[in-house]
Amino acid sequence: MMTRAYQEIYVSKAQSALGDAFDYAVNDCSIPGNDFVKLFTASSMSKRMENGEPACLAGKSGIEVLLEELTVSVTKKTFKKGKTSQIKFSFPEGLYASDVKKVSYKSSKKKVVTVDKNGKVKALRKGKAVITVKVELDSGAVKKFNLKVNVGTRTVKVTKKK
Repeated sequence: MMTRAYQEIYVSKAQSALGDAFDYAVNDCSIPGNDFVKLFTASSMSKRMENGEPACLAGKSGIEVLLEELTVSVTKKTFKKGKTSQIKFSFPEGLYASDVKKVSYKSSKKKVVTVDKNGKVKALRKGKAVITVKVELDSGAVKKFNLKVNVGTRTVKVTKKK
């Protein structure tokens, strides 16, 4: 077991942030306390707090802590010209689509792929692009994601068995 030394102000902020997150999960989201503890312990946020990262505590509410656990992906990272893919969200327990105020999408190369307001990605021509997804919660908290996509032909190599 490793013993760590933290500044007193960090410990105070960590206790407050964790208390707020616990309160939000139990009272607003009706998550049983033991379940929250298990979810939090398994999260990347608990590791960041353990490592003493002050940025993970900077004035965050319970819902903003949950935002750290939100993941965004695209159904296909490589697809052919003319085909489509869909951006998908995976919400951690306690954070819901109804908590999201606004989602915006932007392609780094609009001649390669476009993204509509619903997260549908359309391949226009061969190349690589990055899709930036910006999620804003009702609380004002914002998180950005960068998804890499590749438009081209999928190559399948077949070898003869001797």
